[in-house]
Amino acid sequence: LEGHTLETMSLAGTKNAPDAFTVKEIHEQRLVSNYIREKLEPVSERYTAEGPLPYQAGEVWHLRTKILATLTDETLRRYSPLAFAMILHPTPAVGAYPQETGLDYIGYVEPLRYDRKLYAGYLGPVSSLRTQLFVNLRCMNFDAHHVHYYAGGGIVQGSDPASEWEETERKMDVVRKIVMQ
Repeated sequence: LEGHTLETMSLAGTKNAPDAFTVKEIHEQRLVSNYIREKLEPVSERYTAEGPLPYQAGEVWHLRTKILATLTDETLRRYSPLAFAMILHPTPAVGAYPQETGLDYIGYVEPLRYDRKLYAGYLGPVSSLRTQLFVNLRCMNFDAHHVHYYAGGGIVQGSDPASEWEETERKMDVVRKIVMQ
């Protein structure tokens, strides 16, 4: 967020090549893009979205839609930069859709297995002039004896569990290579 301009993106769907996306990844990405539009369009003078287009992150490819919203003076008086983050977060990419049902399920299942720590949170510099926040989609945590890696997969209707696991492993390979260097 800088001045009246809020720039963000929806990023979802993961493949090994820019031409490998299927209907499943396009649907997954559309859920995230539509969610962001639903949140920002009502508080914007102007809203534009460009994409989805393939976007390379490390050795994997995602579908990305670039989003620009020109916010009204009233919106800027009403919401702080962190309030915008809370309006948008979590998107379906990390919090499921429909959101309430998905977050209830995540809240029930995840405490039984692990703590997300910093995974799927947002971080970055915040000021009254410019705020730049990033969702922490791949991260790691060190303790005395282990490195714990965090990443997720886009599970939608028709997802194949084995394929989702392989996708998550490919995402983590990017982080593992950094640690192993």
